[in-house]
Amino acid sequence: MKKLSYLLMSVGLFLAACSGNKLQQQTKAIQAEEAKVVESETQNQKEVETTTSEKESTNTNKLVKAISIDELKKRLDTPEEGLQVYNFWATWCKPCIKELPYFEQIGETYKKQGVKVTLVSLDFIDVLEASVVPFVKKKQLKSEVLLLDPGKTKMNDWIDMISTEWSGTIPATIMVGGKEKNTTLHETEFSFEELEELVKSKL
Repeated sequence: MKKLSYLLMSVGLFLAACSGNKLQQQTKAIQAEEAKVVESETQNQKEVETTTSEKESTNTNKLVKAISIDELKKRLDTPEEGLQVYNFWATWCKPCIKELPYFEQIGETYKKQGVKVTLVSLDFIDVLEASVVPFVKKKQLKSEVLLLDPGKTKMNDWIDMISTEWSGTIPATIMVGGKEKNTTLHETEFSFEELEELVKSKL
């Protein structure tokens, strides 16, 4: 009888030990799964943060805004108060670059008289970050700078959308508003004196 009791106790202890081992194994398995979940969530969070950071890096450009043809046309058709001066230029256009300081000076000098200068770059959209933004930084341009993104619209079509009188050459300037409340196109390179005289005539 004692042998039987010892035998039953041994079996019980063995089963308990097995159960304990299984419980430990299950616990370890659960902990391992939880660790995987935590690691996965951490990785996902890092990916989200990286993606967000990349987007912010792309969008941290506060100096130059890409604008569509429709958006620009809306601006031209529904101008703000005062005289709106839109100068069309490009980083590869030497005459454009030469006259940029004149527009900057006009914008600053006649700001209180309601003159607003907007510089519209015709550089390709894919060089916005590589060329246009560094150029604006280097020149320390203070006026609003836009980059025209025509999308899939053909050049001849979007030129006519802006002005049917425009041949597409640059530098070119469109003035909207002023005392006559009209829109005029000027396909020419200005000296400061010429630009100032024209602006004054519209105030």
